[in-house]
Amino acid sequence: MTRQPVITAIAVETAAGTGMDALWDVLQDDARPITRADAVGLTQSEDVHVAAVPGLARDLSLVPKDAGVVGPAGRLLRRVLVSLDAATRHEIPVHLATNHSETDVIEAVYRAAADPAHPSIGREAPALLAEPIMDVVQHLPGLWPAETSYAACASGLYAAFLALLETAPGPRIVAAADALAQMGIAGFRRAGAIGADGCRPFSDDRDGLLIGEGAVAIRLDTEGENGLPRILGLGVACDAGHPTAPDAEGRGLEAAIRDALARADVTAEDVGGLVLHGTGTVANDATEAKVCARIWPKGAPPATSIKGHVGHCMGAAGLLNLAVAAEAWRRRSLPPTWPANVPGDVAGLDVVRGQARTLPRHHPVLATALGFGGANAAVLVGGRR
Repeated sequence: MTRQPVITAIAVETAAGTGMDALWDVLQDDARPITRADAVGLTQSEDVHVAAVPGLARDLSLVPKDAGVVGPAGRLLRRVLVSLDAATRHEIPVHLATNHSETDVIEAVYRAAADPAHPSIGREAPALLAEPIMDVVQHLPGLWPAETSYAACASGLYAAFLALLETAPGPRIVAAADALAQMGIAGFRRAGAIGADGCRPFSDDRDGLLIGEGAVAIRLDTEGENGLPRILGLGVACDAGHPTAPDAEGRGLEAAIRDALARADVTAEDVGGLVLHGTGTVANDATEAKVCARIWPKGAPPATSIKGHVGHCMGAAGLLNLAVAAEAWRRRSLPPTWPANVPGDVAGLDVVRGQARTLPRHHPVLATALGFGGANAAVLVGGRR
């Protein structure tokens, strides 16, 4: 892969619907496409809200039947890969990413394994559990799965990093998908990590995240038309300080950002805007703000988080941030963070609120992702340098 590949196509599925235009429209609005979890059959708890993809079928198959799909994460992945219109071209490797993949299917497999009515499930389970979403790619002509990255909520950018390391010529696709799952909702709820009123990234009164779902597929080419965004630099680092909390000082995130800047051969002052991980939790947002204050001691570029609008899409979150950063660079506009009005923002950040902020021409946009276990990633998107 070339050092700075061109982003020639992007396909997204989120609670906003299908495509980048639908997502961009929702990001400009202070209304949010969220619903109660029990309304989509995920939990009986009326007080849990989620950002669900509209119309997504949630039925499960213990054995793949429909084009390799066993559950909603696979359906999302198939949607974005088909939308990318790459399946009919020559052989293209797909670098996959997910966080919990088809967790609810995995639970169903283990339950069925103990059922005498399903004696074959025990033999099928190991293959099914290994890569539940990889089979989706194998059923699409012209595509083949290179590998699947599991780096919690930084998985998508880790997959992109691996794609950039490839030395073979030709295009690449990076794709990530995660769907809402009972286990994920239950785990975050028991940890007290779900916000009472959705997600309020970087606000002084933030109290937790909004669980979402989505999928992203990005095609990378060695060359493309003038004016298309490029991945200028991508850095990853693991601080491994805590199983679920980020390093309080953000040392791994800072290393990832500085690595991305160095690979892009730009200074921090060149960056025009930030699409931050911004989960709305006390720990994550404070850590990102600390890191930004150190990297930009005279004041960080304007920053946004999309999670107040479409939720935390788990393993797809980092790649979705990359897609939004590319679109922000293309439009020269950084979308606002939900909600428009807050009592105050965490110190060290210039958070975009209320309406989009115009970005300076030719300045790259930086996106970040953090994951459980200390995974950190940062990517810089912009024009040819």
